[in-house]
This record gives sequence, structure tokens and C-alpha cells, in this order.
Amino acid sequence: MKVTGRASIDLSAYRASINTRIDQVRKSVAKQMAAGLSEEVHKRIPDGPGWLQIYRDAIKFQEGEEKGVWEVVGEAQIVLTQVPAAKSLAFFEGMTGLATVLKSFNPWPIDTILAIQGGITADLVVRPASETETMTHRHRHAASQTEIKSKLESIGAVLLSYDRPEINGKIVADLKFLSLRLEHGLGGFPRVPHWSAAVAQGKRRGDKWVTGDEATKRAVKDAFSARQI
Repeated sequence: MKVTGRASIDLSAYRASINTRIDQVRKSVAKQMAAGLSEEVHKRIPDGPGWLQIYRDAIKFQEGEEKGVWEVVGEAQIVLTQVPAAKSLAFFEGMTGLATVLKSFNPWPIDTILAIQGGITADLVVRPASETETMTHRHRHAASQTEIKSKLESIGAVLLSYDRPEINGKIVADLKFLSLRLEHGLGGFPRVPHWSAAVAQGKRRGDKWVTGDEATKRAVKDAFSARQI
């Protein structure tokens, strides 16, 4: 006795859905690759306080603006007390009259930013710097104090002698700048090629990052299952 069976699959429906299925696989694989790359970068960042700690805490992988597209990002909204004043420079951004004056004297060592009544309505981008760079700009600001105060007072700013500056805007660490300094050993940082090494590792082991993850394997299998039509 011979027993035969036949499965009926709507091939036209399968073909119509193929682009969607490929997109599902691409997104699942991209998520796992981003997670693996993030882990590789993390473990290569040296231990240490200050800028290194900010950097380690900020690197993560997350879904991008386009739904389902995963990426490794480095962004950090901070407070000024987190960064070492002796190794940091701040850049004002904004279009208000006050921001325009402050921008004209960029970059600012953290401890030379003036306190202004009502706070400073501007965004601030903070970058790591060597002690020599910071000291150079500290001397520049000290020599320009009369000019700085005169320009601020000319637009109605009231300077406060003994208060700490208050920033009424975003304060963001420039981690792209930091990553380049650490990658190439610039500005007082050791040379730690963490991104290039992580990408190289991804090229060597990316297939294992993907095939070793059960959720990703299930997503690939389900995407091309005829039962999902």
C-alpha cells in the first residue's frame, strides 16, 4: 500500500510577501549585530572615572528613528559636575542674543562660565580636552574678562559674582569627539582602538552572533515558513 500526501501552498501569496519576509529577517539580524557590536565596544573601553565612565554608560544599542532598524549609539545628556573641569571644554549653541555672545568666546573651560541672573538659555556641548588645552583657554578667558562682561552687559545680562552658572538648556557630552580621541590616543587619552577592533570582530564573528541567538534563529525560520502566509 502506498500513501501519499500533498500540501497546498498559495505561491502567489508567498511571492507577494517575500519582500516583507526579507525585511523581517534583515531587522532581526541587524538587532543582533548591533547588540554584539555594542558589547565588543563596551569591553574595550578602559576602566576609569570622569569621561571614561560617561562614555561607558552612554554606549548602547537601540531602535533607530526608522522602526525596526537597530543601531549602536553614543549620546549622553549630563550635568556639568559629572565632567572633570581640568579636562573639559564647553561650547555654547543657540540663537538668542545671550547665546550669540557666549558662542563668540567658545570654547569655555567649565570653571570660567559666568553666572547670569535668570540662567543661561542655551545648549551646551561639552568635549574632553587635555589639561594643556583647558589651561590655554582658561588664560584666554582671563585676559578677555573685561570684553566678555562688557558684551554681556550690553545686551542686558546681569552678572552674578558668587553663584554657580545655571544652564537652561541641554548639556550634552560630545561622545563622537571622545571616541576619536580614545581611538587614536589624542588629547591625553591612551590609544585604544575600540571601534575599529569591535568592527573587525563583528566581521569575523558576526555570523556566530546571529546564529547563536535563539530568538533571531526563530525569527528567520518563521519569516520563511509557508504557514505564516
